[in-house]
Amino acid sequence: MSFSEQPWSPDGRQLAAFFRIKTETWQRHLVLINAETGELKYLENAADITPRLASTNASASVPIWSPDGRYLLYAINTEEDQYFYQIAIYDLMLEQVVYLSSPMRLINLSGWSYDSQQIAYIRWDEPLTPAESTPLLEVMDVPSQAIQQVEQSPGHYFKQVFWSPTGRQLVAYIGGVDWYESLTTYGYEGIYLIDIENGSFEELKGPGIREDVHDYYSNPDASTYLVNGTPWSPDGQNIIYSDSGLLCSLVIASRQETCFSALNEQLIQLGAVGAGYPQWSPTGEWIGFVMKIENQHCSPVAAVRPDGSDLRFTDLERDCALFGPVWSPARQ
Repeated sequence: MSFSEQPWSPDGRQLAAFFRIKTETWQRHLVLINAETGELKYLENAADITPRLASTNASASVPIWSPDGRYLLYAINTEEDQYFYQIAIYDLMLEQVVYLSSPMRLINLSGWSYDSQQIAYIRWDEPLTPAESTPLLEVMDVPSQAIQQVEQSPGHYFKQVFWSPTGRQLVAYIGGVDWYESLTTYGYEGIYLIDIENGSFEELKGPGIREDVHDYYSNPDASTYLVNGTPWSPDGQNIIYSDSGLLCSLVIASRQETCFSALNEQLIQLGAVGAGYPQWSPTGEWIGFVMKIENQHCSPVAAVRPDGSDLRFTDLERDCALFGPVWSPARQ
């Protein structure tokens, strides 16, 4: 079973996932999970998708809900080449795939705009060779299926983007990208703000390694910024990130950064070396993250108030997470 960074339905009552089930061969199924009862609903796909999911080499990115709860967005590799993907949009009302893109070498499927009208993704451009290809950020208008390529400065390779929950802005994370890098990565070298309406591209945080953190986060060969799920606060006013293990937030309008140094000292006293992969709760009352424990493959999950107070965490020795928590939506 595999989930996305946004697996919850907008009402918080269902999760979407791909299941791998062993019969005579391994098969993959797109399913909805009732979060209250655990009941599974297997979704019927379009005829050209179903055989592909059942093939031995099938691979699919985890599904992402549209904010209006009508669609699931995911990518599935082609039958001809397992390294090329097609982006699919599944209509839960019609119970069928309503969009299937041309094959592409996909880097990241980034999700939906706040109004469920646009999707964003990052792919390799042509020619598809390791020496000549560069990542491209594209935005597709779902009703018209018109595709807009977003301008970027030379050497600023997009690795991941996140839509604002309130408007047509994207927080973009950049860094060097390897040809065979996986579809989803979590460490980045710079943070930028992109306005889809006016085409602006502005640096929020440049690359750099902090000098006031533990050696685990100070490796000059490692990416600096760690984020999991959307970095945006629910009101779209600021973003949250881990800067080499130090939890920080930045107000978009003023560009004012606040880093929780006192929290970092508290984490060190508890035996951690810093915070990683933070994400806002849907109400904006909490920030969830991973307490990185040195020499452990995975670490306990924690939550803190936006001012860095009221730290709460799971069992330091027993509980284990690779990445940060994924919050369920706040129910009305």
